[in-house]
Amino acid sequence: MKKRVISLILAAVMLTSVIVPAVSAAPAESEYLTGGIVQQIMDSEWYQLVFNTAKTLIEKIKAGLGDADGDGALTILDATAIQRWLAGFTVPQWIMRFADFDGDGAVTILDATAIQRYLAGLFCPQQDDPADDPADDPADDPADDPAQDPSEDPAEDPGDDVTKMTKLSQVFALGGRDGAMYDDTRYVYVFTYSDHIYRVNAALTPAIVQQINDLDLFDDDYAEKMDAIVGEASIVSIEDLTDQIIAQSLLDVYVGMTGQQLTASGFVPTGSCGFDGEHFDCDMSFGIFAYNVVFSEKIDSYDDDTYKSLTVASITFAGAYEGTYGF
Repeated sequence: MKKRVISLILAAVMLTSVIVPAVSAAPAESEYLTGGIVQQIMDSEWYQLVFNTAKTLIEKIKAGLGDADGDGALTILDATAIQRWLAGFTVPQWIMRFADFDGDGAVTILDATAIQRYLAGLFCPQQDDPADDPADDPADDPADDPAQDPSEDPAEDPGDDVTKMTKLSQVFALGGRDGAMYDDTRYVYVFTYSDHIYRVNAALTPAIVQQINDLDLFDDDYAEKMDAIVGEASIVSIEDLTDQIIAQSLLDVYVGMTGQQLTASGFVPTGSCGFDGEHFDCDMSFGIFAYNVVFSEKIDSYDDDTYKSLTVASITFAGAYEGTYGF
């Protein structure tokens, strides 16, 4: 549609070049000043046709933003359509072109989250201007902060700035461990610090891997020795995963759905379910995090499919799970 708009504008320019020379007498200077010839062009039928057509097309483009399922309306089903597409379900490609709701140039889980936030009145793609973000205030330049002396090498003393840390031992010292996984080449550590959840990727050298393999798994201080060894590993990347957590106000949208509808929306059972005689609950993953889902009905027994027919009573953030580590 954008190509059609551009073509129409080009046609307008071409027609202007034909009409202007056709004016029998050159207008007086006062006519130029009062917009005489310009007004004649703007009043012409072809100009109105081009202008109105372009305006209509642009309005249609704007109106389609977020309509991922192509039903002509922005609803929670559009967020579900994006989630299903990301999970590998077939969705028409021509519909998914409207799915980039946050305007970052890619269709990701953040678009589904943005739609959910928009429907909850917490987000508007037309109004969330980075210029209005106090965090982006040029006046808040770290270079102007006397506490952050540029002469001090951040690699030597990162302080509490997680993004400047270079060794795993530095992030271990912050506490908030959520878990870790590793193989022969990398160590992935997830931790919570200052209400943010971070994922740290560190490179394991052959020497470090050998020291790990030499450890006695049944040693009483195995964990301390393990941390001391991998603490020397160099950090490759540090990611703040906080924005990928679904806000509670958006999770509440799923209350009242069945377990089957929940999985159709993109939630995946992790296999961790339980019944305490009063409530049946399951941990389900969405993206890189797990969420605890409590169902309303009381049951006597359950199997892998029991949750599908039950009603969601509550759903809350549970934290990291195996998928968080990216292996």
